[in-house]
Amino acid sequence: MNRRLVARLAIPVTVGFAMAIFAGGCAGRSTPPQPPSGSQPNAPSLSRGAEITRMSADQKRSAIATNFPIEVPVPLGRVLRGEAQGADVWDYQLEIQASPAEVATWYTTWYPKAEWRLIADEVAGEGRRLTFVKGGYAADVTVSPGGTGLTKVTAIVGMGEPILNTQ
Repeated sequence: MNRRLVARLAIPVTVGFAMAIFAGGCAGRSTPPQPPSGSQPNAPSLSRGAEITRMSADQKRSAIATNFPIEVPVPLGRVLRGEAQGADVWDYQLEIQASPAEVATWYTTWYPKAEWRLIADEVAGEGRRLTFVKGGYAADVTVSPGGTGLTKVTAIVGMGEPILNTQ
């Protein structure tokens, strides 16, 4: 497995677990944000009224990697890069026409709906770095400004014990 990817995921996962244990919660949030009532099931209304939809399983598998796990939510956007790093780590980079706040809200809304738990939410420059876990999976998502009206997303998703092991 790519050591750079393991190292990038291991630290935030370890910090996040410690925060969850000591704070008794999920990075300071008692419940994940919910989309407004009456919104479309696949496109939550976000601040400023923008709607971001999810990629279908077929879109994820053709744009990111043929073995990309279908249970991982991915917003629809222009895929700049998508690849598998072996059988258990995937990374992708997207460009989405929405603000970084809107895209971060999308992730903090849709990942918990897919039973992912937010364990770290950090300011990263002008954007945010979000870390989620689900069973043996971990996801590290960085959301940052990408130009006029665009947001750049860089994500690494991995599974298995090596991702969660800090040694």
